[in-house]
Amino acid sequence: MTGTAGQPQLYGPAGAGRGAIPFRIFRKDGNVQDLPTSEPMIHLNILAQMLYEAFHHRMPVEPELEPIVVLFDDRPVDGLPGPGVYLADFSNELFRSADPDDPLILLEESGLSEPKSPMAIAYRKSENAGGDPGDLPEKSRALARSFSSILELHGNLSDSVQLVPELSGQPLVLMQWITEREASLL
Repeated sequence: MTGTAGQPQLYGPAGAGRGAIPFRIFRKDGNVQDLPTSEPMIHLNILAQMLYEAFHHRMPVEPELEPIVVLFDDRPVDGLPGPGVYLADFSNELFRSADPDDPLILLEESGLSEPKSPMAIAYRKSENAGGDPGDLPEKSRALARSFSSILELHGNLSDSVQLVPELSGQPLVLMQWITEREASLL
């Protein structure tokens, strides 16, 4: 298995071939625009852990808001079946398909226009929500900031936040659009 003088033996050019596992490095001087669009943005388990960390520290007991993963195409999350709306159930460690499960219907009912990215995290008023509903936009922004700080650690993802217009009876408060970084990392 080792080459000359204790060096690992490479299979083929630059280690390609049997046993080679490709990876991607995000360099400060490089650009990540050439990422293949067929690869997922994030794995299901990583996304769940990030959401859990953001919500657990902000709302550990009787959460007033709950996260919903909204996918607009097949690619964003490795492990979720494709376009749809998924509720995060931290107690049972699973995502549940929501009603409506059509992400475009969710956007339309929320008073938003077209999707800004292939994936979003929606913040929805939970059934346990009490107190002043006027506090929910600020609480959702605090959760979005918490998730954003965790998202930055992932390296290749970024986000933008959009408050949902106030509509009577609408449980959604905020959409956090998740995208792949297009510029070089500084």
